[in-house]
Amino acid sequence: MKGNKTFIFFISVISLFSLIVFNCLRTNMTITSPGCAFSKPGSDRAVSMCINVNQIGYLIDRQKCFWLSNIDIRYHKRWFLIDEETDDEVLSGVIAGRGSYDPLSRDIVERIDFSHWNKSGSYYIRVNNLGRSHSFMISDTVFNDVFYAAARSFYYQRSGMALSSECAGIWSRPAAHTRDAYLYDGCDGTRITADVFRQSTGGWYDAGDFGKKIVPAAAALYSFFRLFELYRDRIEGVSLDIPESGNTIPDLLDEAKYELSWFLSMQRPDGAVHHLIASPNFHFDMPDTDFQTRYIVTVSTTATADFCAVMAMASRAFLSCDPSFAGECLAAAENAWNFLENHQTILPPDGYRDPPCINETGGYGDTDDTDERLWAAAEMFRAAGTEKYGTYFTRHYMRWSPAIRYPFNWRDVHNNGMFSYVLETRNSGPDPVRDTIITDILHYADTISDKAFHAGYGIALKEGDFYWGSNAIVLAYALELILADELAGGRPYLPSVLDHLNYILGTNALGKCFVTGCGKSSVTDPLQAASPYDGLAEPVPGFVVGGPNRYGGDYDLVLNRYIAENAPPPAKSYIDDHRSFSCNEVALCYTAPLVFLAGYFYGPAASR
Repeated sequence: MKGNKTFIFFISVISLFSLIVFNCLRTNMTITSPGCAFSKPGSDRAVSMCINVNQIGYLIDRQKCFWLSNIDIRYHKRWFLIDEETDDEVLSGVIAGRGSYDPLSRDIVERIDFSHWNKSGSYYIRVNNLGRSHSFMISDTVFNDVFYAAARSFYYQRSGMALSSECAGIWSRPAAHTRDAYLYDGCDGTRITADVFRQSTGGWYDAGDFGKKIVPAAAALYSFFRLFELYRDRIEGVSLDIPESGNTIPDLLDEAKYELSWFLSMQRPDGAVHHLIASPNFHFDMPDTDFQTRYIVTVSTTATADFCAVMAMASRAFLSCDPSFAGECLAAAENAWNFLENHQTILPPDGYRDPPCINETGGYGDTDDTDERLWAAAEMFRAAGTEKYGTYFTRHYMRWSPAIRYPFNWRDVHNNGMFSYVLETRNSGPDPVRDTIITDILHYADTISDKAFHAGYGIALKEGDFYWGSNAIVLAYALELILADELAGGRPYLPSVLDHLNYILGTNALGKCFVTGCGKSSVTDPLQAASPYDGLAEPVPGFVVGGPNRYGGDYDLVLNRYIAENAPPPAKSYIDDHRSFSCNEVALCYTAPLVFLAGYFYGPAASR
C-alpha cells in the first residue's frame, strides 16, 4: 500500500511539473519571427495569423484540414465554417485544446479536420474571440488555376525572345541574351578568355540570375514528363496561353520543347553536354540590360547523364504529337549514353565546380555522377527497350540500399531511376529487382506519411531539412508519395500528399502562400529574373520560392542578419525580400513539382 501511495505521489509531482512547464511555454515563449503569437481575445472579423488554411482551397471529396496555432481555449472555444456569400455558419466544432508543441516552429499547433463538408463554394474559418482565416474555395477544380500559374511561370523564364504583352500581359519585356554564348577558355584571375562562339540562344533562366543550366532544368523537366506520362489525360488539353498555343502539341510539351531545343545546342558531337551558360557576374536589373559576354563552361558527366535521361523521357512524351522531334531526342540521348560508356569515371575528374571568374552565377557542383547514370539507364531502358540499359540498371541499383531513403533533388536523382524502372516493369513477369525496389518505396512512403501525420504542420521535414530550397523538399515528398500511391495497392498516401501541398499554399507556421500571385497572403518580393526590377507592384505569378532556411546564406544581407538578431525557429527563418535570396529566390526545380501536383489534382475529378 505504501508503495502505491509513493507511486501516486511521484506521478502527481511529474504531472504538476509537466503542467507548469507547458503553461510556461504557452505564456512566456517568445515568438521571434513572423507567425502567430499566443492568442488573446480579438475581433471575429479580422484575419488572424493563428488560423492557417490552404489559401487556394480544398477538393470536394478529399481531406480538408486547417491548423490553429497558439490557441488559448479560455478565450477561443469554437470554430465555425462560414459561407462567404451568405455569411452563414454552415459547420462548427469545439476546439479541443489538444495542441502539441512543434519544435520546428515553436508553436503549439492543433489540427482541425472538416473533411465531411463537401459542398462547393467560397468559405472562411472563424474562431470566436480570435478572428477569421483567409478565404478559400471548395471545388473539384480548386487546383486548376495553380496548375495554370505554375506551368505558365516557365514561359516567363524564357531567354532569348521577347515576351509580348499578348502573352505576358503587364510582365512583357524585350528579348535578352540573344548572343549566347562563347566557350569558356580560362581566366587570368580577372578576365575570362573566350574561345569560339557557339550558338546557344533560348532556353529558360534557372532562377533569379540569368544563368541557363542543364542540371536543375533536368530535375524540373522530370516533373513535367512524369506528369505527362502518368496523367496526360488530365492536362494535355490545358491552354497555357503561350505563343505556341493552338498548335498540335500540348502546351506543357510546347513549353518543355523550348528548353529542350536549348538542351540540344549544349551537346557536343561526341555526345558530351556542357554544364551551363552564365554571365560572369550577377546583374541586378532587367534581363535586357545585361550586356556581359556570356560563357559556356566545360562539359560534365553529371550534365551529360541528366541530359540523357530527360531526352529519353522526351522521346516518349513527344512520340504521338511530334514524332520527328521525338526521334531527335532519342538520338541525342543515345549519343550522350555512348559518351558515358566511353568515359566510365566522372568528368571533370573531381566533379563539376564553377571555373574561375564565374562569380555566383553558375553552381550545381557535384562530385558523384553514379545517381545520374542510374537514372539515365532507367529512362533509356524505357525509351529504347535495349537490354543493355536494363542490365546496367540491375547491376548498379544496389548501390542504394534501401532503394529510397530521402526525396529526390537536383544533386541526387537516383530516386527518379528507381521509379522509372518499376513503372516500366510493373506489368511484366516476375522480377526480384522490381519487387525489392517496390518494397523499399512503400516502406519509405509509409515512414514519410506517418512522420508527417504526427508533425506540427503536417509535413515530413526535420530540423536539418530547412535549408536552401526547403519548399522543394516538401513538394518532392508529395510527388513521390503520389508515385508510391501508384504502386501501393490500397495504402492511403493521398492525405499526406494534400498536407504537403496545403503547407506550400498556406498551412505553415508563417501563414504564407509560397507561390507568387496565388492566395491572399502570398510572396510579394521574390528574387526572380525580372520581378524586383520591373517597377510593378505584383510579382510574376506562379513561382515557388525556396522557403524557410535556418542556415541563411545571404552574405550578411537580410536573412542572415534576421537570424543573427532574432534566432527564429527553423520553420520561421524566412523573409519576403528579394535580397534574402537564400529563402526567397525562385528556381525551376522548386516550381516544377508543383506543376506535377496541381496537374495530378486537375479537375473535374468525378471519374477518378
